[in-house]
Amino acid sequence: MTHARIATPIDSDADPDEPEAAIQVLHWPGGLRVKLSPWGAAWLSCCVPMPDGDWREALLQPRHARIGPAQPRSFMGSTLGRYANRIAHGRLARGDQVVSLARGDGERHHLHGGPDGWDTRRWAQPAVAATDDALEAVYTLTSVAGDQGYPGTAQAQVRYRLIDAQTLEIDYEVRVDAPSPIGLSNHAYFNLDARQAGDAGDVRDHHLQIHADRVLPVDPDCIPLEGPVPVADLPGFDFRRATRLRTQLDGHLDASEQLRAQRGHDHAYVLESTEDAAAGDSPDRLREAAVLSAADGRLQMTLSTTLPALQLYTGQLLAGSPAPGGRTHHAHAGLALEPQYLPDSPNRRWAAAGTPGDCWLLPGQVWRQRIRYRFTTAG
Repeated sequence: MTHARIATPIDSDADPDEPEAAIQVLHWPGGLRVKLSPWGAAWLSCCVPMPDGDWREALLQPRHARIGPAQPRSFMGSTLGRYANRIAHGRLARGDQVVSLARGDGERHHLHGGPDGWDTRRWAQPAVAATDDALEAVYTLTSVAGDQGYPGTAQAQVRYRLIDAQTLEIDYEVRVDAPSPIGLSNHAYFNLDARQAGDAGDVRDHHLQIHADRVLPVDPDCIPLEGPVPVADLPGFDFRRATRLRTQLDGHLDASEQLRAQRGHDHAYVLESTEDAAAGDSPDRLREAAVLSAADGRLQMTLSTTLPALQLYTGQLLAGSPAPGGRTHHAHAGLALEPQYLPDSPNRRWAAAGTPGDCWLLPGQVWRQRIRYRFTTAG
């Protein structure tokens, strides 16, 4: 099979300081068209060909391809690192070692790798390769010892792979020269509707299924209270069957302290079969984690991963974030489904809750994980 690759600007409102060649477009003929940026090793766009001959964008997009220090930090499509989610009070404790991590102005906790996390960095321009069974772009980054407070130097690689007309994979590899917590993820916001602007694009009308029996309650700062609890014990959190998001969110908001505190979902689910997935370091231990369906039922995304948890964030704080064309996004314009470890896992082994997954990487080890996104359409 012949694969096509083009390098173009993201759109007519692209960052004028960003060279056109910096934006990579991976296009499987007759299939997905994916745009990538070296800033944050970010997944900027995912256009899906529909049966009627039209294209449907599956991701919310930032205003510019350059999501660096000069732009508002939105995390949209970016690689999160060194550690996705929150670390309580910016404090790492391992044995006798205690490390303070960077926190943003006015922030009580360390979030998504710190205020100058890997989502803000320009990663090395990717090597692009096409074979008979994949089309890929590989980004690399070196994070020196002390970066955002983390111990040791980390060498990271993010590999985006189109493996067929409907499927994108993200492969992660990290090596360190001193013990360090590692937990990369992608922070894409999904909206599978044909129209994403205005009330017509409200993601609460999507249907969502999450293959998880347990969810992690958190305090108002999104820091874990104790350990995971059955989803049936928290009103509005049971997605074991495909459920309209609005039914869970709006239908249980008054009765759920967890939903009221966050004004929506911003919680980690413990994925099924994590015992098998946490052992070893092979990215081939994929299991299906979630299925998201557009309001009209014409586009569906199935997410599979090797990581042990999935953070659901329903985009309640998106209002006012910059969008292409000088517009702004509105609340619930998209949702994030972030495969990762449970928040604050570097300080908690969760052994009492039976949740596996050691996020501390040691010298000589290789941290390998995978996320797979498969898009299917209906007439």
